[in-house]
Amino acid sequence: MNTLKPVSIATRFAEFIVRFPKLNVFASLLLMALVFSALPSLYKDTRADAFLADDNPALVYREKVKAQFGLSDPIVVAIMNESKEGIFNPTSLNLVNWLSEEISNLDNINADRVTSLATENNITGSSDDMLVEPFFDDYPETQQDADRIWQQVSEFPLYMGKLVAQNRQATLIVAELLDEDQVEDSYQKILELVENSPKGVNDQIHVAGEGAIAGYLGSYIDADAQRLNPIAGLIITVIILFAFGRLSPALLSNVVIAASVLMTLGIMAYSNVAFFVITNALPVILIGISVADSIHIYSHYFELQAKSPLRDKKDIIVETFEAMWRPITLTTLTTVAGFMGLYFAAYMPPFKYFGLFTSVGVIIA
Repeated sequence: MNTLKPVSIATRFAEFIVRFPKLNVFASLLLMALVFSALPSLYKDTRADAFLADDNPALVYREKVKAQFGLSDPIVVAIMNESKEGIFNPTSLNLVNWLSEEISNLDNINADRVTSLATENNITGSSDDMLVEPFFDDYPETQQDADRIWQQVSEFPLYMGKLVAQNRQATLIVAELLDEDQVEDSYQKILELVENSPKGVNDQIHVAGEGAIAGYLGSYIDADAQRLNPIAGLIITVIILFAFGRLSPALLSNVVIAASVLMTLGIMAYSNVAFFVITNALPVILIGISVADSIHIYSHYFELQAKSPLRDKKDIIVETFEAMWRPITLTTLTTVAGFMGLYFAAYMPPFKYFGLFTSVGVIIA
């Protein structure tokens, strides 16, 4: 007596897909569009503080001090000159003044909290009174004027070793930000000022400070992603073309890659989770994992097609789905388990979210 083999849920699902392909493609594209719409709201957090949990005692105390004293992470511009006179020559001192004024005029710089030789005062006293006057009351035009300023600064211990180097070969311009979320834009504008500044032959300018680090990392993430992600996608495409000798698998694999990467970033945006420095590795990881499943499916599909060239393609798709859904699902679950382990074990928020959203991307793929 012959008995009919019961139809599995996987088979029914595969049959539904091949029966209504346009509906499934439309629904998938609509879902992708809805998630992609959140991408413009994704923001970067390149601060060193981002690697500490919000309830970390050191971070809580630091934020309390910053709020109480109105502090922010500064951008520091160091001007160096290794000549005999150091930075105390007319050209270098006028460079300090020029940069101080130009930086103060930037939109996101607190002009009242720019500190340099051009903004600070010299305080002298006698038995009768106390005199407060700027170091740059008369801007230096001769080396004699520059030597006078060095004499005044060297007699003011508060600035020596802090604003001016003990060997007179370096000085700082410290600029505090109004909005730390715009640090990358401010960093780029200061770099433009440095590039166009009236430097002397021996003058060197370096941009540093915690604000500059955050700004540099923000621009580095963009530059790195613009190079790395296209290269990874191109290499994957070439490998698929070489493996199958057809264009369609390569194109479809790139659709899967784009969906998994961009939808993951869109979900991050919806969840109000920042794009951290470590998150820059997420797209490349998802590219590799996403295409691995596709290659397994294509291999099985083309193998069945080679054995039965005249067979209906819909039947081959259903059989491929029946054969591959279990190993693909199990490998996906084990990969998700590994990255979720990072989420539960890590202390630093960037690593926690890296594990969580890589898992999300693997599931989407």
